[in-house]
Amino acid sequence: MGKYHKVKTFFYLDARRTNDKGEQQIYLKIRVDQTKALLYVNRLVNPKIWDKVRQEHRGRGLEADTLNVYLRKIKLDIDNHANTFNLQGDPFDAADLKNAYSGKEDPKTSLLNLIDEFLRRQRDKIGKQSGIKQNSYNSVSALCGKLRDFINSHPDYKTSTYRLKDISPKLAYEFFEYMTVTLNNKYNTAVKGIKVLKQIINFGVSIEWLDSNPLRSFQKGYVFDDVRYLTKEELLQIEIKGFKNERVAAIRDCFLFCCYTGLSFSDAKKLSKKDIVIREGRPFIDLQRVKTDVGALIPLTPKAISLLNKYENHPKCVASELLIPLVSNQKTNLYLKEIAALSGINKELTYHMSRHTFATTVCISNGISYEAVSKMLGHKSTGTVTARYARVTPERLILEMDKVSEK
Repeated sequence: MGKYHKVKTFFYLDARRTNDKGEQQIYLKIRVDQTKALLYVNRLVNPKIWDKVRQEHRGRGLEADTLNVYLRKIKLDIDNHANTFNLQGDPFDAADLKNAYSGKEDPKTSLLNLIDEFLRRQRDKIGKQSGIKQNSYNSVSALCGKLRDFINSHPDYKTSTYRLKDISPKLAYEFFEYMTVTLNNKYNTAVKGIKVLKQIINFGVSIEWLDSNPLRSFQKGYVFDDVRYLTKEELLQIEIKGFKNERVAAIRDCFLFCCYTGLSFSDAKKLSKKDIVIREGRPFIDLQRVKTDVGALIPLTPKAISLLNKYENHPKCVASELLIPLVSNQKTNLYLKEIAALSGINKELTYHMSRHTFATTVCISNGISYEAVSKMLGHKSTGTVTARYARVTPERLILEMDKVSEK
């Protein structure tokens, strides 16, 4: 049994709502604890025949009896709703009582309405300077769709009495279970769903639909599998392998360029001369990542510069003013399978692997800090890099031990 809420009601006339006959509008003032709400009664009465103490028409006859019975029924209905709330142990305020009587739901009390408002605000930000990318919105919208399906399928959450103020960590736990068990989603996908749910609740706090986020205590972190990357020897095998087919050789070089720079396929595909800047006398790639819209600053190594020079006059690069002659992702993946087989690499080559190779083999194995790798990869936080690439490679271990030997 929750807290018992004390309810008071009081009919009064509003002198500001007076018609030509001198009749005034009747309102019901509802008070629950310290909260107040006004209910429009849709009845008029002359203040001369209104009993302020008894809160009713003081006359006799059909007109007075009809009005007074109507007013008593309103009070009785309000009292019945209040008793129901109190018996159920549900927390409620004056607005809840008014809406229960009116058969209306305050949009600011519904989780489904909050989801809709959150997505509407997100849509408005697409393409704006401080907004989000369309792909990011699509991902969030898909997760919100799963959240809606979960709410509508759950007997506790789809009821009209469930309100934002009823949210507890149980909601997050059951949504996580719904995604991993019912939908058979991957663990990290479910974690992302929880993060979006908490983002929605935080948004509700920011627009004052909620006082605080009741899901703060519910924590789920991403679990990263061992990243697949090319070792120094495997990278060299691909570098020295000769290809007679120029198109295959170009695809190989584009893949190697991403191994040397950490660029994703989408970032490499749009790389142009304007993305190359000179800092401290050295060339850098300076761009906003397509996926996250986070800045990435990458110093170009001699091997990366060599590949850019090689394709400077390539017909596709000249025509498009881009720096890398990439083909479609689908064709690229087919060629990468061929490149792996011809190079003697028993791994599936992907552009995810090229980023992992850059982070692990090119950077971390050579003693570059996680902070620097995070900046070059364009991650939002160093924690992502640390969690994903914390594995100690033999090369990194030797470097660390050499520091000890030098002391």
